[in-house]
Amino acid sequence: MSEFPPDPSYPGPSRGPGTDPTREPGPTPEPVPLPEPGPPPVPDPTPEPPTPGPAVPSQPGQGEPPTPLT
Repeated sequence: MSEFPPDPSYPGPSRGPGTDPTREPGPTPEPVPLPEPGPPPVPDPTPEPPTPGPAVPSQPGQGEPPTPLT
């Protein structure tokens, strides 16, 4: 395929921007502002330890195997 020389009257993508002195440069794209950082995430409140109930008096025999009567 034979390549044709770029047509100077055709502002195509083959010609880089700013190469045509007769064309006015397009508007400079404004920089996209970064989104403002929001408030820091609020950490979950520390769960309070469970309120201890009334002390249960230890009963004999609890937690131990019953002693067999001989």
